[in-house]
Amino acid sequence: MRRIASGSSYSTSESLLTVPTVLQAYGTTVSSSELYLYTLRLLVLEYINEPRFQEKYVRETVPATSVKEVSKSERRSRRVSWFSSGTAPVKGPTEVEILQNILPKLEKYLSKVAVGKVKLLNDKLRRSYLKFYNDVFLNPTMTQTLKSMQRFEELIVHFTKAANGELNKLIVDNIQKELYTEISCFINILIELGSASITGSLKIKLEQYKDSVKPRKTSLKKITSELSIEPSKLENTVNVTLRPTFRLNEVTHSSYFMELFQVDEVQLQQDIITAMKVSQNHVYCEELLALRRRVANDTGQFSVQDFSSEKYYENWKTYEMSEIAVLLDKFNDKGKSAVKYENLQNIIPKNSRDMFTALLVKIFRKESVNSIDSLGLSQTGLFFLTKASKYWRVDYHSTLGSLSYTAANLSILDDEELNPKLTENLFSFINTRILRFEDNSNVAAWNDIDQRMWLVNLFHTSEQCINSINNLLTAIYTSTKPKFSPVLSFYYTYVETDPSMILFKKRSAYSNTRPLRRLRKTIFETSERYYISLLEGVPKDNTIEIQHIQNVAELIIEQIKSIQKRYSKPLLDNINLSFECATVLIEALASDAPTMIKRAEKYNEAKRGEAIPPVDALEAYSVFKEVHDIYSQVKPGAAFPFKLESLFSRYLNDLCGEVCSRIPRVIESSIQNESWLSVNSETNFSSSVVDIFKMINESIAMFRKLQWEDKYENAKVITLLLKAFSDGIHTYATNSLAILEKDLLHDSSEMNINGEENKENVNDGRFSSEILRNWSFTDMKNAFRSSSVVMAPKPYQFKKRTCVILNNLEAMIQKINDLDEQLKAEQLSEVIVHNERKMRGKKASFTNSKQTLHQIYTVRVIGAENIKGFSNDGLSNAFVSLVDTKKRSEIGKTKTVAKSINPVWDEEFEIEIPVEKSRSIALTVWHRPRGKLHQLSNYDICGNCSLLLDHRKFTDDGFPNEVMLLLGTQGRLLLEVSLESEKMDPLFCIGRAYRTLTRTRDRAIELVINKFVTFIDYAFSRATLRAVCGNYGTTPAPKDVIYDAIVPLFDYLNSNLSVIASTLSQTLLFKVMLKGWSYILGAADSLLLPQLTMAKYKRLSGTKSRWENAVSSALGNAYTVSGYGRALTQLEIETIFVWVNALCIDFFHNHGEGPPLSDLKNKHYQTILLIPAFFDKSISELKREVDTLSPDYAKYLNQVTITNSSSRKFSVKLSTLARNKTIMANASKKRRSKIRQQVEELESGQLERNAEILDVLLRTLIAKGEMDYVHKHLTTREKVRKKVATEKLVKAAVDGQKNHRTH
Repeated sequence: MRRIASGSSYSTSESLLTVPTVLQAYGTTVSSSELYLYTLRLLVLEYINEPRFQEKYVRETVPATSVKEVSKSERRSRRVSWFSSGTAPVKGPTEVEILQNILPKLEKYLSKVAVGKVKLLNDKLRRSYLKFYNDVFLNPTMTQTLKSMQRFEELIVHFTKAANGELNKLIVDNIQKELYTEISCFINILIELGSASITGSLKIKLEQYKDSVKPRKTSLKKITSELSIEPSKLENTVNVTLRPTFRLNEVTHSSYFMELFQVDEVQLQQDIITAMKVSQNHVYCEELLALRRRVANDTGQFSVQDFSSEKYYENWKTYEMSEIAVLLDKFNDKGKSAVKYENLQNIIPKNSRDMFTALLVKIFRKESVNSIDSLGLSQTGLFFLTKASKYWRVDYHSTLGSLSYTAANLSILDDEELNPKLTENLFSFINTRILRFEDNSNVAAWNDIDQRMWLVNLFHTSEQCINSINNLLTAIYTSTKPKFSPVLSFYYTYVETDPSMILFKKRSAYSNTRPLRRLRKTIFETSERYYISLLEGVPKDNTIEIQHIQNVAELIIEQIKSIQKRYSKPLLDNINLSFECATVLIEALASDAPTMIKRAEKYNEAKRGEAIPPVDALEAYSVFKEVHDIYSQVKPGAAFPFKLESLFSRYLNDLCGEVCSRIPRVIESSIQNESWLSVNSETNFSSSVVDIFKMINESIAMFRKLQWEDKYENAKVITLLLKAFSDGIHTYATNSLAILEKDLLHDSSEMNINGEENKENVNDGRFSSEILRNWSFTDMKNAFRSSSVVMAPKPYQFKKRTCVILNNLEAMIQKINDLDEQLKAEQLSEVIVHNERKMRGKKASFTNSKQTLHQIYTVRVIGAENIKGFSNDGLSNAFVSLVDTKKRSEIGKTKTVAKSINPVWDEEFEIEIPVEKSRSIALTVWHRPRGKLHQLSNYDICGNCSLLLDHRKFTDDGFPNEVMLLLGTQGRLLLEVSLESEKMDPLFCIGRAYRTLTRTRDRAIELVINKFVTFIDYAFSRATLRAVCGNYGTTPAPKDVIYDAIVPLFDYLNSNLSVIASTLSQTLLFKVMLKGWSYILGAADSLLLPQLTMAKYKRLSGTKSRWENAVSSALGNAYTVSGYGRALTQLEIETIFVWVNALCIDFFHNHGEGPPLSDLKNKHYQTILLIPAFFDKSISELKREVDTLSPDYAKYLNQVTITNSSSRKFSVKLSTLARNKTIMANASKKRRSKIRQQVEELESGQLERNAEILDVLLRTLIAKGEMDYVHKHLTTREKVRKKVATEKLVKAAVDGQKNHRTH
């Protein structure tokens, strides 16, 4: 944390006006020529002191026997080149030939390094190699130089230059040591590439050269100095020191310098030659010595008065003396004296702070070309910053930090507005690269000059922040709101909380009143301009409409809300933007609106002869009411200029009637214009769902926004809307189901299971990749390796429209849930009930409604018993049709149940009849013959009957009434009929819409499943069992054969589900799968045991051959049940359970990718699991079990039997079960959840469980030949049921209840 020194030169009386600008504080203007001169001298000084130019001596290796024989001329010749061998004859290839042979190899090696084929662990070495490769081999101007190169020394010199330049760009602790490492690696590569030719003396010389550049703790120069002998006079030594050439292309960073100062090569070369005379070590050292004397005498750059304490001054002084000593040690060049230049600093500028700032300004401007939002100084830029600050002695952390801040504000940050990213980068650079340590960030330890400069720059940044905010405020009414957060975040992080700024404001009694006043003025002027622009859109003549005024109000409200939402916190902790804007806009609108509204009404009546349309008027009302609320906040206590309710109340009733009449038309239109395509890839339902719910939500929202004070009027309006909506949903569901039935018109029962046409269409058992997001049958068939028993037929080609309809129904159900939560229908209903009671005896509140009320009948076709059989086996493929005799139109028909005389359909049909009207329904049970050529006219009638729907015959409570109708001469039809009368109640309207959609969806799912139930029936059939267990179920089969028998069903189910899974949502896909699973359980159940209905009429077949009778006797199965066959063997039962378990676990659950096991292992599944245990028991044991459970069944009948009484009383349990499917039970999400939970708890009771167990026991006894026993038991059960019903009727009669039941 920075802290202003207590001794700061700023006094407590200073104000903001005394703080100068950055340019004023910078003061002195540094001439370009001076800056160029001093920077060039610094560049040359650094150049001549590069590690490559340090003095180097090596000892010359010569044979001991020939030392004395070498003449001086020969010794001199040997020193001409380190790698020259003199004039002696050379055997083998010459050095030139070896070098020219290695160069292509070296180029190839460096190319591999460049493309990454050769990996180097040392990143610095790789940089040097790439630089050398670029400068030498990729430089066209070096081609001739390479061709004429004769000595390895020349190549090594080029590499040394490149490596030295790269190392100087980096921050390296010991450049000399790193340079030695890289030169050694380079020489090793040369030796390796020329291993075949570099041998003998040439290799020794390369090794010696490598050793010569090795840095040593005690240099040869130091040793010879101690011995008073110059290195050049030592015996057998050679001076291998490289000398600066001062050629431009050898001066490191010269290219950057040329770009920085915009100077050409010729001029710079001349200036370097001039500067080399001054930029010498002894010259710089003289300046350093003089500077050290001044610092030691306390006459240096700073004095003790510039610091808040002597301690901080001593810290600076110690640092300065230490740094000067380091520089003297580096540049010490004994034996030379400085050249005296009058009135001119040689290398260190007199005005070093200003000179450094000017240099940094140039560097920042040059580097900013690459990025306007990032500081990102290059290595060369950092080189000049580091060297200049160090050599010119302005590198003390506070000085360097404040000067860098100043240079940035004079260059890259000199705009009027803030650049948050770049300024933040600057602060990060100063903190991490300059201040570095927390102690250095303590501003209390800074000198006054640096403190003052830092504060000046901070005020500059603060002013930039205010300017940016002020400019952003002018765009506050644009569609894309200005974003203040980047500026404010920076302001509070770096400016407002800066300790220097805090202390300054405290001591100077600084206040931000002026900038706040400036910002408020901008808000007022911007709001005023915006309001005037809105009024320009309002006509001044007779074309004015109320919408024009409403539009102005809406735009103002929208802007205020948008501003309030966008800017929740006060700007600069003082300015509430939404309040400031609302103060200007709302006050102006509230004053002008009455006049404009009266003018609009006047012109509207004059043109049309009628008042403003109600929808327009009430829309305007809701807007102006919101304006009123805002006005109350802006002008608390002040009365609104006009009364809203008195102007707009007459339009409420008219608008409600218009909207209610429009809702059915919108729904019908949405069906007619429906394309049955998903809205998009994310939304799997079609546009009609969007349109319908958008319409109802907007209609309700329109009235809700009015916020009418009369709650009953509100509730009545919403109820009328929901009634129209519920009627429309019923129409939509009916039409959708008709379209889906049309799509599924092809009869799956006619599929050719073993036909040749199916062989090429067998699915591979996988879903397409598109479905993997919802469903993945991964490794589904790993266990099924051998070939299938039967080929799976073609999957049914479901139309995309079918799937979209299912998605639509599911989406509507969810949206009704949302609508219920949004409306809070329970509360609305309570309001209506309360007010209806108060108005009892008065005129009915809804008498003005034009909507017709109906009585809704639900006819549940449960099943039939003992119907006539038309097939050769005495069975029928039965379905039921329902026809309205008055309208002469089909209401609907059930699915076809194959091969049964006791079919179970369990399907519901909803029929609407006007209140107090009756209707006759004709019901016909048909037999559908197999084959594609059979038409409806060729179907056989198993029986028919009629049902009279009359409100006097059935209780109006939604509870089921049992009806049993005789089918002519044989069989009877089992029905349940429930009646519910429509109510003008929001709960009833929502409940009816919800139930209609769920019934339609479930019916649609059942129709989809019906398309592939034929193959499910085949998979769980006697034929499949015979293929696995033999004709008599006694042939054990290997495990893979058992599995293979069900594989075609796997494939077929998978291929069918894959068709629809790409379109259905996962939730809906699971519902389809669970429905299919339910059918599979039913098929398995029917295969395992005969149904109880078979025992009612004792239709036992005994027509067997002698061989069959003998086998049956041997198996213990001497009986065959008509419509079922012989009882299964234990082996067959085990096989069926293997199939069921495989389908449950491997296919449907599929490692958690499918429906959860809790849904799969449902009540029916648990009941089936009882069969094997009972099948192993003897007949006597089974009968004892039956006798034990029979008393509980009587109790069970007493709970579930419902009488057809006009006013019935039930137990809590029976009432819950009966109410489960009523409209009011489905009226809200809360009610549905509650009733569902109650049903689950009741159905899991012990009596229900015992009843299920009893049924399994009786079915097992039928399979074991005890048909008479079971028949007697069922007869007794029927008598008990009738007795229970009679007792309830008698009790109802005693209680004064009338029985309306007729048969």
